[in-house]
Amino acid sequence: MKDIQFRQMILGDIPTVLEIEKECFLSSWSFEAYRDELLRDDSKAIIAENKGKIAGFIAARLITSANEGEILNIAVRRQFQKQGIGTILLKEIIDFFKSNAVQSVWLEVRKSNFPARDFYRQNEFAFCGERKNFYTSPTEDALVMKLNL
Repeated sequence: MKDIQFRQMILGDIPTVLEIEKECFLSSWSFEAYRDELLRDDSKAIIAENKGKIAGFIAARLITSANEGEILNIAVRRQFQKQGIGTILLKEIIDFFKSNAVQSVWLEVRKSNFPARDFYRQNEFAFCGERKNFYTSPTEDALVMKLNL
């Protein structure tokens, strides 16, 4: 972990972020979706780098009208998984949320993604609902999870 650096995501990172998504997910965002997210004042995206190579990322958004935050996407390259990078990325975003008076954090996770579900539970997220046919490619339900801060 000593070689891991954390920084803000920039537009030039998006092609690598898309590669990581393909490696880790069944469905992914477009370049334009990430670009638009980076241009929003209420969004935060963090990159984890190992010796200059992007190892992972997290993207999140403030919902200031409700004192809430939403985790939009998080992924770590397979070669860097099980090293605590995802946990630190999550902690960085939670610290950001706390500094912005967020009281609860929400996310959706594929119903079949048991490793992610376990990861979020280990980080004190709890199941609180379900969204039918939320994901595409393939179509699948999402479980909604929440963390009270």
